[in-house]
Amino acid sequence: TSEFMKCTKCGSSMHVTYWQDGSSPTKQSRVLHSIDRLVLLVSAVYACDNNHRVLAHDETVLQRFPVQHLIPFVLLHRTGFTRDLVDTCMAFIRQGVNFYKMETLITERRWETFAKQQDMLLLHQRLTSKADIQLESVSEFCDSQLARFPSNNVLSQCFLAGFLRDEHLYLREMMSINIGDTISFDHTFKVAANIGFLREDNVWIPQYDSLFIVLNKLGKIVTWKLTNGTRFAQTEQLLRDLYHRAAAQQTKISTVYIDDCCKLRHKIHSVLGKDTSVKLDVFHAVQRITQTSKEA
Repeated sequence: TSEFMKCTKCGSSMHVTYWQDGSSPTKQSRVLHSIDRLVLLVSAVYACDNNHRVLAHDETVLQRFPVQHLIPFVLLHRTGFTRDLVDTCMAFIRQGVNFYKMETLITERRWETFAKQQDMLLLHQRLTSKADIQLESVSEFCDSQLARFPSNNVLSQCFLAGFLRDEHLYLREMMSINIGDTISFDHTFKVAANIGFLREDNVWIPQYDSLFIVLNKLGKIVTWKLTNGTRFAQTEQLLRDLYHRAAAQQTKISTVYIDDCCKLRHKIHSVLGKDTSVKLDVFHAVQRITQTSKEA
């Protein structure tokens, strides 16, 4: 705490000058998305003797926390969200729920919360005989900021925050998977199209054009890499690392199924050994048969 009370610009002591409690247009709180409601982040504003000011939720302050995941919120440029929304989004995603459906479910959850709050206010009014309690109508709630659901961008950031938080667990789980003596690998392009950033003019800029995935014979992903292009050089080191992982598991990769066995056989031999059998995978084999049948 003593470190927070020293100004990073001049080194003098800092003290709370006011709170962003909404008491004036310049003291507005940050609005954060939660699973069942919007919440306000009411932060203190610190100032030193030279009037250098910093918000309590400023990134330079938050970065001093030893465990970032203990901070109960994640801030974006203009808005943000709570950690419980991250947990909920990750649970939805694991069940195959897309972002559009998430918006609908979150809107319904907020409506249920609003209805329960209105019931509690009505009960309080009856028990206390207070007629000055103002109940909000459904239309007023729907038109208010309280009914606003998180955008697709906010939900995407929720997913990213959840992934970064648990990334070490995912990697540890993947590294523990048995590679076995048979693998298959290929590039997929649909996934990579969703990885990028939205430019200021609302143009989506992808960062990669393909995702390279390696599966064992049980169909489990044993390693992967985002790439630009399908050149073997981009994934060669990945396969070398996989070769050493298999050796550490006392396994020898003896068979590889790929989409272009004739073209890549020599390169795969240079990584996995000349005794490795390189074959065309079933999916592309069927494609060649059907394409030949159509042409005939």
